[in-house]
Amino acid sequence: MILSDRELRKAQANHNVVDPFRDEHVQPASIDLRLGDQFIIWVGTEDWGRSGTMKQHKTTVVDGITIEPGQFMLGTTLETVTIPDDLSGKVEGRSSWGRLGLTVHITAGFIDPGFTGTITLELKNDGHTPLWLPVGERICQLVLTQLTSPADRPYGSAGLGSQYQGQTGVTASAIGETP
Repeated sequence: MILSDRELRKAQANHNVVDPFRDEHVQPASIDLRLGDQFIIWVGTEDWGRSGTMKQHKTTVVDGITIEPGQFMLGTTLETVTIPDDLSGKVEGRSSWGRLGLTVHITAGFIDPGFTGTITLELKNDGHTPLWLPVGERICQLVLTQLTSPADRPYGSAGLGSQYQGQTGVTASAIGETP
C-alpha cells in the first residue's frame, strides 16, 4: 500500500523520515526532495570493467550545475531520508523534469527498510539541450510503501553488507569494494 499525504505526515511525525522536512513538499502520495550541492562526474574514457577503476571528479557547487545532452552524473538529495523498518521507499522523477528529458535514477530507485542517509541520484540528460539543475530545486519524489510486517533484518543489519548506510552527500558505486 502506497502512503497517502495523510499517512506520509504521520510517518514523518513518528519517524522523522525526511530531514529537513517541509510540509509544502508533501504531494498526494509522495514527498518532493531537493537537489543537493555535490556531484560526481566521470572524466576520460576508461572502461571500468577492464581497468577496475574509472576517473571521477567529485565537486561541490554553490548554485547549480549544467548537465549536457547524453551526460550522466551522480548527484545527491539535500534531505536525509530515514526509512522505518515497516516501510520501503522509492525515488521517482518529477514530471516537469522528465518532460525536459531528465532521468533521476536509472536502476537504483528502491530504498530498503532501515536505510538512513542522503539519496544518491543517477542523473542523465536524455534530452536534446543542456539542462541547468539549480541546487535546492525539487528534483525527485519519495514514495513510501507499507510492508506487510516490519523487516526482520533491515538495511544496516549485521551480515547484510549495507555499504551505503549513513551516507552523506553523493556516493560512488561500491562495486569491487569489500563490505
